[in-house]
Amino acid sequence: MNFNKVILVGRATKDVEIRKTNDGKSVASITIATNNVYVDKSGQKVEKTDFHNIVIWGTVAEAAAKFCVKGTTIMVEGRLQNRSYEAQDGTKRNVTEVIAERFQLGPGPKQSSPATVRPPQNTGDEPAPETRVENIPF
Repeated sequence: MNFNKVILVGRATKDVEIRKTNDGKSVASITIATNNVYVDKSGQKVEKTDFHNIVIWGTVAEAAAKFCVKGTTIMVEGRLQNRSYEAQDGTKRNVTEVIAERFQLGPGPKQSSPATVRPPQNTGDEPAPETRVENIPF
């Protein structure tokens, strides 16, 4: 059995960047920071921060761009994807990204509880139903 699933909870390090593909699909990129605190061998408290690249597709990307800003607490559930590309200087770069299947924003000043956004489910040959951003309850 194969399984590729990741769940991260962290803070957005910048506002969401959203763009459209050539065929008109929305895709958003965001980086979140997660912290790990532990005590080392000498008894000193150590805090380590990791940064994670997140890619969000479709109407969920549009919702993320509308509601997720720098400093927002975000929970992302998705899968890891590794890819390579050639940078402008000609060097080969490797990147690991989380392809978001679901994300949840932490409570903000105007929210009493977190809000969850999921992509529309496609169950066959029929097109996925449209999720309108203005109908998202947060």
